[in-house]
Amino acid sequence: MRLYIGKNHDEKDASVPVQSIFRLAGSDEDALTYALGFLLARDPIFCVELVRLCGVKAPQSFKHDYAVHLQEVTDPRYGRRDIVIEAGKVRIVLEAKIGRAEPTADQLLKYVADDAKWANFTIRAVVALTQVELLTATRDAVVSKLTHKRIRFSSIQWHQIIELAFKPQSTEDMSVAVC
Repeated sequence: MRLYIGKNHDEKDASVPVQSIFRLAGSDEDALTYALGFLLARDPIFCVELVRLCGVKAPQSFKHDYAVHLQEVTDPRYGRRDIVIEAGKVRIVLEAKIGRAEPTADQLLKYVADDAKWANFTIRAVVALTQVELLTATRDAVVSKLTHKRIRFSSIQWHQIIELAFKPQSTEDMSVAVC
């Protein structure tokens, strides 16, 4: 059985069926981040692998007790964070963009301006998730500021998320490097 959706379908090749249930939600930025957040919350192996992809070493307990927040707003002054992953002393903020869009340095730095929100976390990261490679100037500006706050910055791309989602997984993959 195959499923084809005209509105959300690949217009270049109408013979290609929908490959994922998440395409049913749409293809805009919110739909894609909601789908990713849902997958992160429902699949601890995938979540641990994504955390690794972001360059974060999480404690062993991470795979058993973590939370995913979508479009977190603690105070409008600090922006709306697309995806936040928290577990124990770990806090990771993902800012997702689609197409040729990229987050600005100001946008990424706004998410860490609320020092009180980050105070209880010792493993901290901000991640830009884009389709295109992040501008070097943006990366350098963000790294410079976040290093002083002891917050890691990394950039990943949507194709890496797709590869991760379709990668065969075993229970051995559940092991996480202990900090």
